[in-house]
Amino acid sequence: MSDLADIMDQPLRTLVGGAKNNNPASALPVLAINAAAAATWRTTAAIQSIFDGLHTTRVALAAQAFAANAVQQQRVNGQSGFITVPATRTCFFAFAVNAAGTPFVIQGTPTGLPFYQNGVARIGDGFFPDVGEELALFGGLKVVCGVNPFIPNTTALDAATFTNTFRDMAMKPAADVPF
Repeated sequence: MSDLADIMDQPLRTLVGGAKNNNPASALPVLAINAAAAATWRTTAAIQSIFDGLHTTRVALAAQAFAANAVQQQRVNGQSGFITVPATRTCFFAFAVNAAGTPFVIQGTPTGLPFYQNGVARIGDGFFPDVGEELALFGGLKVVCGVNPFIPNTTALDAATFTNTFRDMAMKPAADVPF
């Protein structure tokens, strides 16, 4: 019988057998705003993932703060935590769990925002962030700021000063700006 070890290409092996979510036969986790005037999020159903060919289930999450994965966040924007999304900018956030079921949020780089990564000056592209192979993506959030900035863990997710779009996801879309 064939197994994942038969696939010699590591990225293909990971795609086929690891860190991917949502058995098509199961309910989606459905990302949502936790409560009115809250800076927290929740899921309405369990998160089902596959890590190294093994199914894992994380119960529905309630009242979750934006928790950064410092290693993954450093890869994306050179910071170990979140940065404020300035007024009039757009930014994507990826929602994922690790094999232990711990939820993380990875912030992309806000459009046009200068930042330093490994000592190199860069400009934010506003693209959906990469999620490391050690995490299973289950959703995304697009924040479009109006006249006020968005501050993760501070700004209420239903504030009238910006537009947000939540999406349930099973893996990173091919498009840089998927929704």
